[in-house]
Amino acid sequence: MSVATATILPRPLHFPRLLPRAPGIDPAPLPLQGKTYGRLNASRNLSREMDDLSDEENELEDMVS
Repeated sequence: MSVATATILPRPLHFPRLLPRAPGIDPAPLPLQGKTYGRLNASRNLSREMDDLSDEENELEDMVS
């Protein structure tokens, strides 16, 4: 009486993990309502920044000339 067991079959080859693990399925928290980054004009003074850039351009032109 012959009995075949699982030890006769070769074990499956073990391949190393080549890809990183998939990210978890934890949901991301909702952004805070008070902080929005899309409205930069509300916190920036564009006219002052334009004046500063014009001054810098004039200084560079004076250095080159």
